[in-house]
Amino acid sequence: MAKKTGVIRDRDLGFNKLLNIDKAMPKGVKIGIFGGTTADGESIPAYANKNEFGIDVPERPFMRSTFDQEQSSLVSMIKRLVDSYIKGRMATPKQLFSVVGDYLKTKVQERITNASQWAKPNSPVTVRIKGSDKPLIDTGAMRSAITYKVEE
Repeated sequence: MAKKTGVIRDRDLGFNKLLNIDKAMPKGVKIGIFGGTTADGESIPAYANKNEFGIDVPERPFMRSTFDQEQSSLVSMIKRLVDSYIKGRMATPKQLFSVVGDYLKTKVQERITNASQWAKPNSPVTVRIKGSDKPLIDTGAMRSAITYKVEE
């Protein structure tokens, strides 16, 4: 009786990527304001910090509250993104971090835009000075300065 011979093929469905993911993984992604100044010369990061933590103004935590609200969405998103990476639909882990960073950047900007729905209102004096009753928005410089960095 003749022996059957054949070729065994092993298709990698992502196992090798999973084994080596730590070698290609960035350290993380940072969301925030990393520089810039307002039209009148004030540091945008310092201005944002004052509002976030209520230093000499009412506390309006646009960063912390966004992360709190988006926590479960982020967990789901990251699971889907890791799955996409393992299945080869994303070339690098850096792309994964960039998607997360862009998502959070947008959510923080939306939170600032909608501050009048959740933040303490501006005082009558502030409304007179800036000509608007929108908390966290005067020129839009702080909202525009929200960005992210993927840390290698």
